[in-house]
Amino acid sequence: MQRLLSIKEACEILRLSKRTLYSYIKSGKLPCVRLSSKAIRLRETDIMELISERTIIYEPTEKTEAIAKKVLEKILSKG
Repeated sequence: MQRLLSIKEACEILRLSKRTLYSYIKSGKLPCVRLSSKAIRLRETDIMELISERTIIYEPTEKTEAIAKKVLEKILSKG
């Protein structure tokens, strides 16, 4: 059985305001379960999917590694 989260719980997990969360629901970015006209719940799996879709994975390239090395050298030389 899937765990259902309240709006408050979802806001805490996503670090969003209620207004933004309701906007996500209204735009279809985040599906919800309506238990009644006033009671809305969100599936934990939908919350986790939203997080994974919006997570950026940093993969350094040779160029970014070289830039980072130069910056680090400058910082260490000033110390």
